[in-house]
Amino acid sequence: MKYTFLIFSLITTVLLGQDLKTKKVKEKLVSRSKTTRVYHVLKDNEEIRHGAYNEFCKKELVVSGHYKLGQKDGVWMYKGLTGEYFQKGTFKEGKEVGVWKKKTVKGEETIAYYNNTGRLDSSFVYNSNHVLLSTYKYNAEKKERQSIIIYNNGFKKIESSIDSLSVVKIVHPNGVVFQEQKMIDDKMISTSDYYDKDGTILRKSNFKDGKGTLLTYYINKLQEGKLVGKSAISYLNGLPNGSYIAYQENGEIYQQGKMMKGQRVGFWKEWDEDARKMKTKNYKKYNVKKAKNKRVVFENTYEDVPFSAIQNPPVLMVDGISHKFNTKKAKLKFEELIQQNLSKNFDNESLAKYVDSKDGICRIAAIFKINTYGEISDIKAKAKHPEISKAFKKALKKLPTLIPASQRGKQVNLLFALPLVFKVKSREEDPFKSLQNNNNRY
Repeated sequence: MKYTFLIFSLITTVLLGQDLKTKKVKEKLVSRSKTTRVYHVLKDNEEIRHGAYNEFCKKELVVSGHYKLGQKDGVWMYKGLTGEYFQKGTFKEGKEVGVWKKKTVKGEETIAYYNNTGRLDSSFVYNSNHVLLSTYKYNAEKKERQSIIIYNNGFKKIESSIDSLSVVKIVHPNGVVFQEQKMIDDKMISTSDYYDKDGTILRKSNFKDGKGTLLTYYINKLQEGKLVGKSAISYLNGLPNGSYIAYQENGEIYQQGKMMKGQRVGFWKEWDEDARKMKTKNYKKYNVKKAKNKRVVFENTYEDVPFSAIQNPPVLMVDGISHKFNTKKAKLKFEELIQQNLSKNFDNESLAKYVDSKDGICRIAAIFKINTYGEISDIKAKAKHPEISKAFKKALKKLPTLIPASQRGKQVNLLFALPLVFKVKSREEDPFKSLQNNNNRY
């Protein structure tokens, strides 16, 4: 491994020592995006970007930065046309370093501080009135991570972690602990009693040694001195196992079912806000492959959210985010964008010689991400011939930079997957027309 790194370093040093010859590339992307991309690549390897990178939407600069031998390097900036979205900071060898400022479509602003290796050391999130909403800090000496969420009523959720031990505290505005939970390797081990702001016990806990019922309460009601139940979940060996009931603030049940080792199993019931309409869903049997209990703990972790579960999918810079945002319509627009991009950039005629089926049908299993900068990344494609996969990846990379997806106010990576089926034929007919009706997606 050391020798491989040494060889790579020597090659990089030689390349940097030479006067690298580059070629300027100008691309007009899918028409609906109204986007033009201008960047530089190495003349002897056009897959490697090297030099200035700029992206324009309606002739206005929306992305600017610099590549060094295929990796982002130096100051980068991303912004929406109306200023509702903004990110600016420095990359070093493809990693975020130094100070980054990020503004989400909700008007929330994040100031993040990274060390020289790309590790997030601290971050602070403010609302549009510059009121602190949450913080994250990493103590390098103790190897301790701590995140704090500050609620409107003055309560705080403080989560600390050292190695495999995590401690979560809900704290009254005066600093008295309302309740404390301890977890080891993401398994709930114990929960304390529930305390009032003067330290008296409001309710005893029956949770011990990974077993019992975990009760949660609406934090906005605690300030009024009311214990309004939010959920009651049975645990065994540190994982949800048995009954699961979730309540609305008015005390009505809105979700009910059974858990097994952290997974939903069997039939689940869900009611609307009026507790009148009820729908059921069958989660069938326990799945061993999904047995590992995963959760996102800290603010420095970018979640990977599947397309089916995303609240705010990526949108074009030209579209922006309106106050009347409709998730369903935004998802349809995103799917249409993928289809239009493939129709424009995927040259199916040139792939005919690689399709060996008699009917000319070709299938590709594909999955990719739209990362927290709105860029396509981690493309994986599987087809019968590698040239088909290569052409598909090349076409997807023609997507413009988007306003990234968000979940619960945080920017996240969007996971998008779908089976592609197309027929090798003339471009007179759109080979991707059927994608709109394909529901086998994340």
